Parts: sequence; C-alpha cells; structure tokens
Amino acid sequence: MIGVITGLAVAVAISAPHAVDTLPKSSIVLEVPATHRLIEGITTDGETIWLSSVVDRRILVWRGTKLVRVLKMPRGTARPLGMAFDASRDWIWIATDCPRIVASDPCSGGALIAIDRRGRLKANLRPAGADPHFGDVSVHKSTVNVSDSMNGAVYACRSDCRALDVVVPVGVGRSAQSTVRYDDGRRLLVADYSAGIASVDATGVRTPIVREDGRPLRGVDGLVGAGDWMIGIQNSQSPGVVLVFKLAADGQHLAALQVLAGGADYPDPTQLAVSGDRLLIVADAQWAAYDAAKPDGRPAQHVTRILSVPIPK
Repeated sequence: MIGVITGLAVAVAISAPHAVDTLPKSSIVLEVPATHRLIEGITTDGETIWLSSVVDRRILVWRGTKLVRVLKMPRGTARPLGMAFDASRDWIWIATDCPRIVASDPCSGGALIAIDRRGRLKANLRPAGADPHFGDVSVHKSTVNVSDSMNGAVYACRSDCRALDVVVPVGVGRSAQSTVRYDDGRRLLVADYSAGIASVDATGVRTPIVREDGRPLRGVDGLVGAGDWMIGIQNSQSPGVVLVFKLAADGQHLAALQVLAGGADYPDPTQLAVSGDRLLIVADAQWAAYDAAKPDGRPAQHVTRILSVPIPK
C-alpha cells in the first residue's frame, strides 16, 4: 500500500531487472469472489491464510480453498491493509489507515492493531503525538515493525508491545512500505517506495542498499525474507513484478537481483507471505476500482487471485 492512490507510482521512474530465462510457473491458490472488495494484505501460519478487504473492513479467513470465516474489524478501528502473523502470541497484526477510496462507511484513526483468531482486539497502538498512516507491518520473533506510507517513518514495539518506538524518524524516508528483520534481528530492511531500500541497524544508523550500478531500487511495496533471499513486489508499473535479491557482503548493495514472476497474471500485486517453500501473492488488489480521485471510468471489481510461486533454492 503506497499511501493514498495518487500519481506517486507514475512519478517513480523505474526499470525492472531482466527476468531469468525461464520463470517458475505461478499457480492459483485462491480465487476471492468480487463481493470481497479490494484485497490488499495477506499472512499465513502455514495452514490458515488471512486476507484483508480494505473497502469492506473485513478479514477473510481461508483454509485450503474454503472461506471458513469473515471477521469484522473491531469497533473503532480503521481499514485493514498489510498484515503479519505473530506466532509468539498467536495474533494477527494489522496496519490500519483511512486511504482515500470510494466506500460508503466512514473511517478515522489509523493505528497498528492486533487481533486473535476470533477477531477480538488485543492491541491498539499509535505513536505519541502523531497521526499515522500505517500500511505495512512485519513480525520477527516478538518484535513488530510498522511503517508509515505518508512520511517514511518506521516504528517498533518490543517485548510486551505496549508502545511504539521510533526506528526511522519522520522525514528520513518518504513512503515506508514493508520491512524485514535480518542478521538475527539486529538489522531492519526497509522498502521506501520513493527513496529505495535501506538497512537500519540497532543504533538507528540508516544505510542505503542500492543496485550494483549504484541506482536505488524504488517502487517496492510488499517485502519478505526467505533464507538468504529477500523477495519484493514492485508495483510502480502495471503489470507488476515479483523480485528476488540477496544482500551483498559489503552490506550496501543488492546482489543477484532478478525477476521471479510477473506479466499479465500480476496486474496490481501488493503483498506477499511465505508459506513453507512457496510464496503467496495478492496478484491483483484492484485499487483502481476504488480510486476516489477518478470518479469516471473506474473498472469494476472482479475476482482477486492469490497466486503462488516457489521460493528460489
């Protein structure tokens, strides 16, 4: 989720890396009916898959290809965007905000929230003195990171998770998206849609991570780690692509950057989750169908596909 639906993606000039000669075949995991509108976030515990419906303010709970439960967002919370499963607490963390979309119900008060498997509210956190626009969240052990898509800030809650601490201050980046902890949790990889990818150490020092030619990798939304690989969704163009890369030994460059999946099957990809040796990907969120800035000619919502590709060895 890149904040509000504006011309930001158009403003981010980017060229994707070349694909490898033979891309792994994408397979269909789920086809979400069009009655569930604007599917953005995805997370899993390896068996259950949770999806966020932004317009409807619902969390969809799937097992296999069956929708087993639809959870309403807790009273007083905003719209659900990125999600992350917290195995240490058995909670689902959700980044919430009020993006400018066409929807009938009012929305206010973005926050980082957590719910249990029954949809009961377990945590509701906002940074002190701030009006957050949270879009993405990640979990590493008991540490939760959440990012602000409007001002570049990133926050963390640790141990008992009762407050948000600043990891990246407001204004250091521009549009913080997904995050991944690595180096045994000591470092945080941050995808900033406009500024590119950077690493933040335990003292708060931020190091840009650029391509081998020195250019930043912009336009990355969803981002996860899997073994030595980092895997991200670049959706600054349509169709989008799924990228894989490693971090070079110098800690300042992306290595082995390549396209893992893309093309017509990925018209509007947003978020992804690791499930065993495969990735689960929201391949077509359909933000354009609810763009409040374009009252004329919005496409109709159609089925949303959740696709899967194998993680590189």
